[in-house]
Amino acid sequence: MANRPIQVVPRGLLGFFQLKNAGENPVELGSMLSPTIESRDWYFSSRAEPLIGGSSILVPNASTNLVLSGSSVPANEHWWIERIMIRAILIAGETLTAAIGSTMESGLEYLLSETLTAPAGPSGFRLQADRPFFAPSGTTFGVAVSQATTAGNITVVLTMRGTKLTPV
Repeated sequence: MANRPIQVVPRGLLGFFQLKNAGENPVELGSMLSPTIESRDWYFSSRAEPLIGGSSILVPNASTNLVLSGSSVPANEHWWIERIMIRAILIAGETLTAAIGSTMESGLEYLLSETLTAPAGPSGFRLQADRPFFAPSGTTFGVAVSQATTAGNITVVLTMRGTKLTPV
């Protein structure tokens, strides 16, 4: 019986392409094959700050798009929005169907979250965007109200956390 290896290890990628030198990984490929990790999200998250800290808006008894004052990305800036959220407290008899919306400088309008209907109050209403995103300069944020039932106004509070990106 001939001596054979107990286990034959499959050849690796460098061995398959015959790039090994006497069984050793070549030194020249070290810089080209170095392992990397995606660091963009970590970098932005480590520099995140409150961008809008509790701007409130009164929602009338109507269907409308409402822009929050002070919720625009300034000129010469882009924002990486990590989290954007709206909250409201509804009292008895009030209902609200709304989504987080944005309008870009070009006039395009986007919904940043699903549309949520809160049950007739008293209840809490909380809605958050699905994932982080970039917002170019001139983008404004607000609430897209599909339906609201109230005797007066419903106060909706928007908070946003992200990173300001300025050109160098």
